[in-house]
Amino acid sequence: MAVCKLFKSETMEKLQLKFNQPFAIDLQKPEWSVKRVQQKQNSGLNLWKWLLPLTGDYALIAFAFMIAWKWQWPAYPVSLLLLGIAQHRIAILAHDGAHGLICRNSALNYFCTQVLCFWPLMIDLNRYKKFHFDHHRHTGNDELDPELHLKQDRYHLPKTKLQLLGCFLRDLCGGSIVEFMEVSYYIGKSSNPFWVMSFPLVSCAVSFWTGHPEFFVLFMLSKPTTFWAVFRLRVYTEHVGVTGTHRIHVNKWQRWLFAPHNTWMHWEHHQHPQVPFWQLPKLRDEYREVPVTQFEELVLNGK
Repeated sequence: MAVCKLFKSETMEKLQLKFNQPFAIDLQKPEWSVKRVQQKQNSGLNLWKWLLPLTGDYALIAFAFMIAWKWQWPAYPVSLLLLGIAQHRIAILAHDGAHGLICRNSALNYFCTQVLCFWPLMIDLNRYKKFHFDHHRHTGNDELDPELHLKQDRYHLPKTKLQLLGCFLRDLCGGSIVEFMEVSYYIGKSSNPFWVMSFPLVSCAVSFWTGHPEFFVLFMLSKPTTFWAVFRLRVYTEHVGVTGTHRIHVNKWQRWLFAPHNTWMHWEHHQHPQVPFWQLPKLRDEYREVPVTQFEELVLNGK
């Protein structure tokens, strides 16, 4: 099914009024000019609806550090898993910021995205925006979609339950560190080195100064292990095996583990990338006629 479904003009106007902002530009309708979209794309945004989930994600990091401090080595595996999940959740919120969907003030939007989200992930916002917007413009294009370049031949569907579990455990144990390093290098090679190098230096210094170097080790170790494990699960739900975007449904524990902040509504996001994550459920209701696939049906295909 085509990713960009064309609406009648009255339907587009209805959705625009409902969400108080325009949606994806329909190039076949000249009245939807780029200028008009740029003027209105930030209307209806809500900083607090972005900050509150971010606060919860940082609280998860604090909890992971607390159990590591209190119970030491026996708690380290659980702490690692929570840190990977939390960093992935923060990355999803950073994605909204890259689209300019946090607040109307562009400087504040940049600060929230770069400093509060991408800095601990060691990612330069400007570099990520180029990568991600190229993905949006050329989704599924073998030559131009940068995501396909990075995936190479590593992602295939469907899988058996045993295969999926094996991939997850391999990632948890660092078995995909080469892939992680390749992606990190690809994103980082054209980035501002300050955003790539400053966080590990600062966080290392702070953790040793406070007498808890294990916090730094756990946080950094979670990146190529538990973070990558949940990241891979999400990637399977988006574009693997199709030139467009999967439209899926996931249950509550799956949302917590690998599909937080409505990121599982990726089909809706690609339809209307100017809609913030917290409005995607309402937008989803407008597409009731479009088929939805369960996560298990998509990834496991009943196996």
